[in-house]
Amino acid sequence: MAPCPEPEGAPQPSVNALKEAVSDITQTPAGKCMVRAYGSTPYIFERFLVTGNGNVPKAESRFRDTFAFRTQFGLDDAPSAARGHEKRAARLV
Repeated sequence: MAPCPEPEGAPQPSVNALKEAVSDITQTPAGKCMVRAYGSTPYIFERFLVTGNGNVPKAESRFRDTFAFRTQFGLDDAPSAARGHEKRAARLV
């Protein structure tokens, strides 16, 4: 049986450009948590590129805005009761 193909997403050069542009965020503990919350690499970057119509600066701006929002509300802090679903899902994997 052949492996399933990867889903089509944003072009790889755009993904790499966005990944580099936000590397200051993704290297932090909260940034790493955000990457996991959005489906890990490369999917997080593809999501922001798709919503930005492939425009890397627009995707970067949305990524930074999202990170600021998540930081403001502590969504990427230590697991909390609000994130209990992640702990339950981890046990299932």
